[in-house]
Amino acid sequence: MKRKLLKPYLFVVPALLTSMFSFGQEKIYYANQKQAAENYSVEISNIVGLATEIKFKLEIENTSSEFLLFDASKCVFTINGTTVTPKDKFIIVEPYKKKSKTIVALGSGYNNVRDFKFELNGVQRVVPTDEKFAAPGFTFPPSKNDFSTGDFYVELKGYKKETGATTSKFNVQYKGKKIGFVSPSKISVLMPDGKEYANGKKTDPILLFPGGSDSFSANWERMPGGSLNDMQKVEMNLNFTDVFTEAVAVDLPSQSFNFSWDEALTKEKNK
Repeated sequence: MKRKLLKPYLFVVPALLTSMFSFGQEKIYYANQKQAAENYSVEISNIVGLATEIKFKLEIENTSSEFLLFDASKCVFTINGTTVTPKDKFIIVEPYKKKSKTIVALGSGYNNVRDFKFELNGVQRVVPTDEKFAAPGFTFPPSKNDFSTGDFYVELKGYKKETGATTSKFNVQYKGKKIGFVSPSKISVLMPDGKEYANGKKTDPILLFPGGSDSFSANWERMPGGSLNDMQKVEMNLNFTDVFTEAVAVDLPSQSFNFSWDEALTKEKNK
């Protein structure tokens, strides 16, 4: 009689054990996702739920010719009906490049979450304004070591002027309320032969937020023209046209991701 009563439980116990195994684990894993928008694409990978957090790698590929900003603190997780905001700071994604960061939602019992939603907000394109800032004449050797143009303050920190090469380093601070752009590659120098020579130090544009500062270099190798353009002996007139500009940030549409746990991957990872 007792044997007959026990038999049905033999089928229930394995089912209970399977359920406990699936949602009583240290980690829960989710399938990767990728979405494309007009100016960029996003890939979310290595998604894992732990006891106190859900985290993943978020990679943004900038497919446009403009800078992109991403403020992760504007994103929103929806987990078990509750919204959670990550505390991460923003990143800058240069044109046609990729940038990634780890996004984390903090909470409890997240190793038992079967599904959650992630709202990708805070992506902006950086759009230059039409305003141009004319820089005053600046020479090597300099008559003064600093100048201002618009909301940019520029200071010469050092230079070396020789026949074979001229090197220089500047600091720049942006005091405006928008976004400051500095394009060191657009610096040129007018030499006694009447020709302008581009900055030999090729660098990407510098992006500055209000109050921000950075440094840049302007360098030239030996000039053609012999003694007429001997950099050690002649005056060099630097041209900063179009080097300093401003931009504004424009919000891009949000994207939504819905994640469900990957049962097979979770079991495999927790063996």
